Amino acid sequence: LYGEPDLTIKVVRDVFNEDFSKLIVSGEEAWDTIEAYVTYVAPDLVGRLEKWTKDQDIFAAWRIDEQIHKALERKVFLPSGGSLVIDRTEAMTVVDVNTGKFTGSGGNLEETVTKNNLEAAEEVVRQLRLRDIGGIIVIDFIDMVLESNRDLVLRRMVECLGRDRTKHQVAEVTSLGLVQMTRKRMGTGLLEVFGEQCETCAGRGIVTHDDPVEHRRANTVAAEHHVQRADSHRADAPRTDQRPDQRMDVARGDSQPGGRNDRKRRRGRGGQPLDVAPAAPVQIHTVHPDPSDAERHAKAEATRAALANIAAAAHAAHLHEDEVAQAISAAGQAAAGAPAKA
Repeated sequence: LYGEPDLTIKVVRDVFNEDFSKLIVSGEEAWDTIEAYVTYVAPDLVGRLEKWTKDQDIFAAWRIDEQIHKALERKVFLPSGGSLVIDRTEAMTVVDVNTGKFTGSGGNLEETVTKNNLEAAEEVVRQLRLRDIGGIIVIDFIDMVLESNRDLVLRRMVECLGRDRTKHQVAEVTSLGLVQMTRKRMGTGLLEVFGEQCETCAGRGIVTHDDPVEHRRANTVAAEHHVQRADSHRADAPRTDQRPDQRMDVARGDSQPGGRNDRKRRRGRGGQPLDVAPAAPVQIHTVHPDPSDAERHAKAEATRAALANIAAAAHAAHLHEDEVAQAISAAGQAAAGAPAKA
């Protein structure tokens, strides 16, 4: 019975051929295995084998990790400035070709579009092999007016697919510039190996809500505005854990570090700094008087005012009586002294 060889031999058997200039192998065991296999199967390719002897990681040296990350991205940039957008659905894979920054040099739009489509056709085939995309594939090339240009793009794509060992079938370019093709998948795709389905959106790429998105945004903005106003009101309100003199200092700006009161508190006699413990917070309670106490207080004040008026009147009357008695006494003395002089 014969079994499937290990991954190293399988890759060399399926991929390595005359199109490769060299095959770099890292590791003693892998080198011995691959060299023995290539020597037995294809002796003419032994000269293209190269053993990696440097201490640096071979993937980092040849930027393999970077290429894997690029192969997992949705958008692929072309050397001329255009781009490909690859979207995978349940039924098929769709590839959209965009010109991007590519404007051409001749000024002819048809020529520019044709060059961009030719470059995109080669890159599409490369991405299909690199990502191992299978099933129904629809490629949306940029619209071309001339039939000869559409045939040229189709021939270039079929020529590039000739290097692919997988079974494929390409249809003609439709009037809308679409190319339909099928390709058999050889193994597990690159996206399935390095990726997993999102738990939040379940692979849809969007997150749904119970309410319309516009209403959610409006409610979020209103809530943020309300929180900001509440924070500003709390910042402007006076603190209840400060003494009254501290509140006055804050109002005058003397409580800042280095202010007048701060310097007074920090220095005692002789200019020596004092370590003054912070005062305990004083709680101020407002006493609301009882209505019955207020009435009694008003009556007492009225009684005091009446007694004061009576005392003032009596004092004025007493002063008047003294003045009358003094006048009578003075008149009597004057009358008694007048005959004596005569």
